[in-house]
Amino acid sequence: EIDPIAYTPLGGITANENGGDGIFLDLDGYDAAMAIFAGVEANGNVNASDGIDASLASADGGAMAYLVNVDAYDNTARGIGLNLAGANEDVSVGLVQLNASENAGHGVQITGSSATEDAYALLADVDSWNNGGDGILIDLNAAAGDAAVAITEGYANGNAGNGASITLNAGNDANLFAGDVAEADFDAVYHYSDDLPVALTDLIPRGDVAFDGNATNGLVATLTSANGNANLAIDGASADDNDNAGYNLTLNALTGDANARIVDATAIGNDGNGVSLTLNGVGVIADAWLERVTASGNGANGINLVETYGGTTFFGGQELVSVNNTGNGVHLIADAAGPLATDFGGGGDSAGQSSFFGNGNVDFRYNNGGGATVMAENNWWGTVAPAAGQFAGSIDYTPWLPTDPNAP
Repeated sequence: EIDPIAYTPLGGITANENGGDGIFLDLDGYDAAMAIFAGVEANGNVNASDGIDASLASADGGAMAYLVNVDAYDNTARGIGLNLAGANEDVSVGLVQLNASENAGHGVQITGSSATEDAYALLADVDSWNNGGDGILIDLNAAAGDAAVAITEGYANGNAGNGASITLNAGNDANLFAGDVAEADFDAVYHYSDDLPVALTDLIPRGDVAFDGNATNGLVATLTSANGNANLAIDGASADDNDNAGYNLTLNALTGDANARIVDATAIGNDGNGVSLTLNGVGVIADAWLERVTASGNGANGINLVETYGGTTFFGGQELVSVNNTGNGVHLIADAAGPLATDFGGGGDSAGQSSFFGNGNVDFRYNNGGGATVMAENNWWGTVAPAAGQFAGSIDYTPWLPTDPNAP
């Protein structure tokens, strides 16, 4: 009779309080380069060291990094740094249940490039608090494919830089999804769950995201598409009490469409603009829709909308609250390069039902580049009879609401 082979069960990995990086990985592969970290602690590493520093490159395939249940906090450089490069397959990153807080540098830094395919990252339940740089810094390049990021159930608060800074450069589509349906939006486009058991995908946390109390912007994002579309979807987010803008968002669709949807979001008490959204490009249509967005008590404009787009541009929204901002409640700037349509109430798309009042400049300002009239009917302007001085530019605000539909 032979005794069973003695073994040590699989368990977590601890890489704490080292004089260099907690974990350093430099992996070069021809067909693929892949790293999986699960159940890892990489905390308190000193001498300008990262918790996890991983570089993955593939000469003829993809590069993939997946981190699950990882702590990387209180390091003297970054919490987690990932650098991925691929050739003829996707570059992909998946981060689930991470704590990358109180590091001297960035909490999470991801750079990735794919020469011929997509580059994308999914972040779910990633907390990145009180770091000396950005909470989350992502720079993805896909010269011939899509570049995409989804962030859900995440917190990037109290950082010395931005809460999250995201740059996407794509040959085809550039997509950013944030909020409680970001994972579903991401999966609807890229179908990543087709390769995973349902029980595994059900374990991915989903919820709102927060970019609050940072020393620069809450969320700053630049999406650039060379030959496709630039698409932004924020649904369930806060960007409050930041020292610059709450949201600073730019979509560059160089030859395609630019589409932005911001729903169930707050931008309260920021020193700059609450929500700043710019649409650039020369494609067919640029479309921006805001719904149930609250922008109050900001040091500049509550909602700042800019377009320099060669095709048709549409700005619209409903159930908005933009009150008590130092600048304008809404500032819309159009450059007249293409036709402009608007509907913030009364135009057939929007029910209005917004509240615009108490702003230091005017409640709705339109720099009339395209010669159009902004539709803004069926809204509350802080008084039963709004005065012309509450508006600048051609604004159709009649009829107005007699009471505040968004009063607590």
